[in-house]
Amino acid sequence: MSDLVIDGARVRLRAMRAGEVERFRAWAAATPWWYGTGRVPDADAFLAEWGAHAFEGPATERGRVFVIEEKGEAAGAIAYNDIHPVHRACELEIVLNEAHTGKGCGPDALRALSDWLFASMDVHRVYAMPHADNPRAHRAYEKAGFTREGLLREAERFDGAFVDDVLYARVRSGGESEIQPKQ
Repeated sequence: MSDLVIDGARVRLRAMRAGEVERFRAWAAATPWWYGTGRVPDADAFLAEWGAHAFEGPATERGRVFVIEEKGEAAGAIAYNDIHPVHRACELEIVLNEAHTGKGCGPDALRALSDWLFASMDVHRVYAMPHADNPRAHRAYEKAGFTREGLLREAERFDGAFVDDVLYARVRSGGESEIQPKQ
């Protein structure tokens, strides 16, 4: 079986294999926005936490992890999580190798994966919840066409304290609400 490949304007997304989990785990551990609990699982626990479906076989409703490649070099990883069977929505997560940040890889990977999910997996809405104090992520989501929908106050525990997240989303229809605010 050949690997699933999604081409963006500047990056290529390639389905990650189980043998590459350690690289993904290392990127996540090195990113200050992930695993703020201080608990970074070893490769086996990381694979178990994400689930083998995320790294083996075809793309499924349960999610998949992709390597982000720029000019043939691994630049990071991007994933979609469980697609809700009724609402057709899923969360995206992305982590870049520090050497590839600020070069447009993130927004291109986010656009490419969300476009593919809309076209190939019948997803209607993709969303992400970066920490409120992660301006680089906010810029990436906005450049990728996501709309900032709101602040999730004290949404998760990170580094021993509750922190705010920002909700970003992109919908297949383009995102304009049919509901107009009252005048």
